[in-house]
Amino acid sequence: MGGETCGECFFSTGENAVVQMTKYHWSYINRDYHKGVLNSWISDNHMDEIKRRLGYRLVLDKVYFTQQPQADKMFTAKMQLHNVGFAAPMNKRDVELVFTNASNPSEKYVYPQKEDPRYWFGGDTVVFTLSAKLDAKMSGDYNVYLNLPDPYETLHDNPKFSIRLANDAVWEEETGYNHLAKITVQ
Repeated sequence: MGGETCGECFFSTGENAVVQMTKYHWSYINRDYHKGVLNSWISDNHMDEIKRRLGYRLVLDKVYFTQQPQADKMFTAKMQLHNVGFAAPMNKRDVELVFTNASNPSEKYVYPQKEDPRYWFGGDTVVFTLSAKLDAKMSGDYNVYLNLPDPYETLHDNPKFSIRLANDAVWEEETGYNHLAKITVQ
């Protein structure tokens, strides 16, 4: 949902806007109407929060690896994300667990998952498990990533169309991956 503000009145305060945008899961707002209302949100220090929270904003809270990673064995990662935005992602997204060899990033293993980020609603904390049977050839140090790419073939590998987590120091701009950890596969 989205739209524009009403005119200036008791209902158009920044405080009320945050309450209403949270309640109705706003994803966008017309930044050109009503300038008086929008300026009041700036002066009462609500505009920065509104800008940050329009749409989704996914924060990785925790990630647990449930066992020592071994080649040709199941690997499980339990994750907890918190959506601090007003809304969930609108469009379908793939969810992938990606492993790249730390010394040779061209050695890459991608494991598609069954999660659907469209159900990661604004204000919610979601806990889910990702799993993969690691390739038998894997050995040594690997970077582990969460990838949330566009599912369309022409956009899937374009990092500009992947979801970036809101955490500091996890985003890899060149790949569109969110770095979770570095592990050693035995």
